[in-house]
Amino acid sequence: MKISSPLVVLLAGIALGIFFQRSFPLPSARSSGSGPTSVVGSGTSVATGEEVKETPTAFVGSVDDLLAKVRRFPNEDDAKLFLQTTLEAARPQQLATWAAGLAALPDSRLRVQMTLTAVARRWARVDASAALAWAQSLAPRKAGETCGTILASLAEKDSAQALSLLGSLTDQRQRRLARIQIATTIADLDPAKAFAILGADKSPEMTEAVDSLFTKWGERDPQAAMQAANTLPKGAARDNALTSIYNAWSKEDPMAALASAKAITNPSRRNTVLSQVISTWSQTTPDKAWDYCLKLPPNDPGRWNLNGIINEVGKDDPTRAISLMDQLPTKERSNALNSLIQTLAGNDPEAAVAYVTSLTKPDERRMALSCLGQSMDLTDPAAVNQVFAKFPAPAERKNLVTGYLNNHGYSDPESCLALLDHLSKSDRQKIMNQSNLIYNLARQDQELAVRTIQSSGDGGHESQWTAVFNGVMETSIEKAHALIGQLPAECQRDAWPRYLGALANENIEEAMQQLQEAPPGKIRENSKSYILNAWASADPEAALVWARSASPNDRRDVMQTVIYGKVQADPEAAISVLNELVKGGGEEALASARSVVTTVGQALYSVSNETAIQWAGQLSDETMKTTAFAFIANQWCNEDVVGASAWIRELPQGAAKDAATQSLVSSIKESDPESACIWAATIGEKVKQGEMLYAIFQSWLANDPVAGQQALLQSSLGEEDRANLLEQSLKK
Repeated sequence: MKISSPLVVLLAGIALGIFFQRSFPLPSARSSGSGPTSVVGSGTSVATGEEVKETPTAFVGSVDDLLAKVRRFPNEDDAKLFLQTTLEAARPQQLATWAAGLAALPDSRLRVQMTLTAVARRWARVDASAALAWAQSLAPRKAGETCGTILASLAEKDSAQALSLLGSLTDQRQRRLARIQIATTIADLDPAKAFAILGADKSPEMTEAVDSLFTKWGERDPQAAMQAANTLPKGAARDNALTSIYNAWSKEDPMAALASAKAITNPSRRNTVLSQVISTWSQTTPDKAWDYCLKLPPNDPGRWNLNGIINEVGKDDPTRAISLMDQLPTKERSNALNSLIQTLAGNDPEAAVAYVTSLTKPDERRMALSCLGQSMDLTDPAAVNQVFAKFPAPAERKNLVTGYLNNHGYSDPESCLALLDHLSKSDRQKIMNQSNLIYNLARQDQELAVRTIQSSGDGGHESQWTAVFNGVMETSIEKAHALIGQLPAECQRDAWPRYLGALANENIEEAMQQLQEAPPGKIRENSKSYILNAWASADPEAALVWARSASPNDRRDVMQTVIYGKVQADPEAAISVLNELVKGGGEEALASARSVVTTVGQALYSVSNETAIQWAGQLSDETMKTTAFAFIANQWCNEDVVGASAWIRELPQGAAKDAATQSLVSSIKESDPESACIWAATIGEKVKQGEMLYAIFQSWLANDPVAGQQALLQSSLGEEDRANLLEQSLKK
């Protein structure tokens, strides 16, 4: 069959057209990448992965055009990849135009913030100075975030330039946020440099960033992270950093973390860190942590974590948790029993009840019942009847109810009242006297609390009326004032001072006027002390002026309160008031001064131990000096026994040195009893020397009976003391 010539030409033309269209896309398609593929039946166009992966070309559309393309990606990761490839070819002027347009749009518009971040990051790499200048012109909140984004992006390419530009930021908050983002960017590659960038800023944002840095650093190089953390000043910042390191280290290599923790010289800190390491370990591999803790000596603080491990295991495998607890000695079962019952009651109440009913030892069963009551939900009457049917004995029901009241008395006092119906009248009365039920009732419904007391038939116990007053005081000082006259006389002894002290916090003059309503004598005197304490706290300068011409008792009360109030913010002012109090003369003034010595010493020691020592050495009262030296030694021994020992060794003989030595002996008697004996022998006062030696051997015999007995027989203790200690040791 012949085909006509025109038809051949037409077919050839169509074929060539298809060929050229596939080979050379239309200009519009080239300018924006491949067109979207339509999803049949959806009515929407969805970009394909091919569009994202194309070689970037210069996109020159408006902000709306750019956003329109970004929004076509249902997957946010694909949208980010599209932005990354598209913006690579964008010129600085185009980036500036887009950034300005995006910043003017509300953040709530779909993917505006994501697109703005991508534009700012790309602009930072081609013209960081211009990008940063633009970011600083934004509204304060957005400026801080955007400056940080720009400098962090630059830091990936050139951290030195990023840090140089950081110094150009004049706004403190912008600079802080940017510094954090720069440090976060380079933390994975160079944590030491990131730490140096963060600096010593104590703001909440910076503290959080430092903690996050040390968590990452602890996973990567815990030893280097430790060295850096120890350069921080002592206090919360250093403790938090070390906590972050040990948490990360414990997950990666718990045995290495334990070895490091054991090398800490501060006993208190060492025990805290060891507990932390084991706790973290128990969350990842509880069986291995259990085997380790179970092999520790009986008095090792690490054994405290056995309870936590039982609790962790009990969440998923109660039977296994019970078998673990059965491996513990009797002395350690009580706390573990509480942990287990709390876990069971939260996950499987019926299993918790069944387990408690299976306990046969009276002490364990009694304690378990109280814990069960604390942990269970007993608001459903039907469930309550089922539980109480398992425990018909009155004493056991009382333990259950008491436990519930202790944990739910405030959140649901009416359900607590309903539970009392399951008890005898005498048991109800005992619980109302001993628990916080009446107090919690009064905080929510004073009349209900009073009716509950009156329904007992005996007019209410003194403690119950006091509980009503205390609960009402929490909610309304006016109602408390009206209630005082209804209280029994013995309750007013504490009610008046409490009420007038609270009133003085709001209005000193009114409190002094109402003071005349209080019964004369001791009640009025105590009430006045409460008022003066409130005044001295609220307006110390005015209170001091008044106190200098007041009676000795009033003067003493005011000055003592002022010292407590000033000592943290202004230790020198507190010391000045303390000296003034001492000069007031009289044994009562000295007694008041002695009572605040430790408080002043604590504030000065937080500055430095040298500051505290210098102040303590200048105290004229020997009792105050002795108290101060004992406190300083105790604090120092907890941080650095070697340094504290060197200081104590150089002190002149006397009561102050003896007091400091006693603190040292108390600190090392368990870890190093031999050295403790040597130090105890240097105490000048023989009675104190004997008391300290006796205390050393008590703990030594408990921890290592053989070595302790050998040392005891060679000690300078008298025959009677040695015989008593040996007898105690044999009984154990």
